[in-house]
Amino acid sequence: MQLINRLRMRRDIRRTPIFGLGRAAGVGGLGCAADYLRAYPEQIAMLVSVELCSLTLQRTDTLITNMIASGLFGDGAAAVIMRGAELAGNQRPQIIDSGSIVYPDSERALG
Repeated sequence: MQLINRLRMRRDIRRTPIFGLGRAAGVGGLGCAADYLRAYPEQIAMLVSVELCSLTLQRTDTLITNMIASGLFGDGAAAVIMRGAELAGNQRPQIIDSGSIVYPDSERALG
C-alpha cells in the first residue's frame, strides 16, 4: 500500500498479493501479470517481487547450518512494468505463454 501511495497510483488499482512462493514468486508473478494482460490488453501491469530472508535471521543461532542458510539466501527485490498488446507495439521481450504444474503429495519437498 505504501508503494501505491508513494507513486500516487489510481484509486481503482488492482492488487494481487502472492505469498509463499519464495524465489519462484517473480516467475509466478510474471505469469499472473501476463494472464491479466491477455484478458485486458489495454491495461498496464506492474510486478514487484520482494523476498526478505533476513527477517528470519536468528542472531543467537551459531550453528553452521544457520550460517550457511543465512549466507545463501539473502534479501532481494525486482520490479517490471508490462503493457498489454493494445499498448505494446513492437516491444520486446514478450511473454508468450505460462503455466503451472501441481505434483501430488509434494508438500514436504522443500522441508
